Amino acid sequence: MEWFTSAGGTERPSAAYRVLFAIRWKLGALLGWDEPGTGIGTRVRTVRDRLPDDLRDGTRGPDPTTVPFTSVYETDTEWVAETANRTYTPRCISVGY
Repeated sequence: MEWFTSAGGTERPSAAYRVLFAIRWKLGALLGWDEPGTGIGTRVRTVRDRLPDDLRDGTRGPDPTTVPFTSVYETDTEWVAETANRTYTPRCISVGY
């Protein structure tokens, strides 16, 4: 899980990955896809609000630093984070360990 919430260790993403994400972020900036008010907690409800009490009242876990995800919950075997913007409704990533 630490790899997902940090800069990915010492590995550097491929050139194709970096170019595709640079294009995506530039388009997002030009078209307003990622502006405040288009994501979690404003345009759409957080998944955390819809969790069972035991998960909602538990630990959120760390927020990633290199991607626009927000931590939803963390247990001793799983971590879930979510993202949303103007182009899509909430999407989650679940990492089991």
